[in-house]
Amino acid sequence: MRDSAFKKTATILEIALLLFSGIYLTFFLYTGYTHLKYPFDLEWIEGGYLLQCLRIAEGYPIYISPENAEFIPYFYTPLYFYVTGYLGKIFGVNYFLGRGVSYFSIILTCILMSIIVFRETRSKIASFLAPAIFLSAYSFTGFWYDIVRSDSLCLLLIIISFYLILFKGNSYFVLILSSLILVLAFLTKQPAIYFIGFSPVAFLFNNYKKTILMLFSSLFFSLLIILPSNIITKGWFLYYVYDLPSGNEFIPSLFYHIIWTYIIKGLPFFMILLLIVFFTNLKESRNFLKSEISIWFWGLFSSMTYFVSSMVYPGGYVNGLIPLVCFLSMISSTTLYKLSPGNKIRCLLYILLILQVVIFSYNPRSQIPTKNDYNLGNRFLNMMSSVESDEIFVYLHSFYPVMCGKKHQIHFGAVHDALRLKTRVLPEAFYNKFRNRTFAMVILDNKIGEENPSGIDRLIIDNYYFSHKIFNDYEEGFYTKTGSKSRPNFLYLPRNRSLGLFEKKDTKTDELPVPKGVIKIELPDMFD
Repeated sequence: MRDSAFKKTATILEIALLLFSGIYLTFFLYTGYTHLKYPFDLEWIEGGYLLQCLRIAEGYPIYISPENAEFIPYFYTPLYFYVTGYLGKIFGVNYFLGRGVSYFSIILTCILMSIIVFRETRSKIASFLAPAIFLSAYSFTGFWYDIVRSDSLCLLLIIISFYLILFKGNSYFVLILSSLILVLAFLTKQPAIYFIGFSPVAFLFNNYKKTILMLFSSLFFSLLIILPSNIITKGWFLYYVYDLPSGNEFIPSLFYHIIWTYIIKGLPFFMILLLIVFFTNLKESRNFLKSEISIWFWGLFSSMTYFVSSMVYPGGYVNGLIPLVCFLSMISSTTLYKLSPGNKIRCLLYILLILQVVIFSYNPRSQIPTKNDYNLGNRFLNMMSSVESDEIFVYLHSFYPVMCGKKHQIHFGAVHDALRLKTRVLPEAFYNKFRNRTFAMVILDNKIGEENPSGIDRLIIDNYYFSHKIFNDYEEGFYTKTGSKSRPNFLYLPRNRSLGLFEKKDTKTDELPVPKGVIKIELPDMFD
């Protein structure tokens, strides 16, 4: 085949890649829009995050003694909570705000990715492909780009720092600023510390002064923020964000599993593309540690370490892949257009990227809330609103009672961490709420097993009895959309205590009655 034929084939493949990745970019934008308007949990821990943001909005500290029966914080660094909480003082803390911080963080990240790739390649096509390929991995990374989580804000800060180092790295002031931003990324999500720790790699072989400057700047800003925070909280800040996470059990056997499952099987064509680009441009790449390519190497290596460190502990999830996929998307788009391989190689690279996007492909319908989700969620809130008591415990979805004007309660995520880590126990006052049957309702996502229940389960069944399922089995909807699929459904009521809320089930229709309530969630325009 002559070179002209390869050139024509490369053009066709380029158009195919643009169309294919562009479809998934559109999928994300629309799905994210529907998520912003959805007023219920998309993932089980969202409500717990919002409770932590709500405490900040109400002027309460989050790093407090674990003897509090209504609140125990997560062992995550706090920047996302403070950003959302302080915005909540103005707009109110809700799902729209919590997801909005993530959604707009990922949009800004994509804009920065496009700018970075365009400045590197001067190609509008490359600048479009980088964020489009990244967004096509929405499913592969757990559908976490736009939920009430800190991942997207953390990524935005990492990419801002990367941009400054890559294009403004000759300025010592900019390097100091980028060090501060990396510290803020760490204060958003702990694994970002690897971008700080490996940041000297970007200059290690061509400017030792910049290496020293970045190390000392990062150390200075870390101490400047962390030490006062620890003093103000009487030591609880480091207890939650360092002492407790350090109690996590490292599982070495997971390393081989995650490399095989997520890197070799999940990102094979990215990996092949990188090897081809490197070996076909060996002369240009030979001194990469002495050029700007070392900065790209820093980003790629740090994001890989970020991912691995997130997965080799209990509770690790695919959201740890988000920075890695981001850097791989930028590197693939940049090298494809900057290093100018021949048309034969270009055809091969396009095919590899198309195949990688195929691996990422998904059906967005599973993530888009339905009319039934809204109706069942509204019914659930009505049920809780009809209860006069302010004490309702919804194990996995603790923001729902707050939406009905009830008291804050500890979220399952904090309970789970408390019981999993040997260094921490739940406050006795929390246990007493079950023993004294303070909660008018306990609502679980799963029914407690009858054989040898232990821990919180034993406490519940000793003091509460299973009443009924809130939703019939044939009623689909109101499930979480990502992570573990679940919904609050199993109602437990205090023993020897009647609320007078539920009449007997209609045996003819087999439908459960729904008490009157006061909460009404308006359906969005798409259901009119």
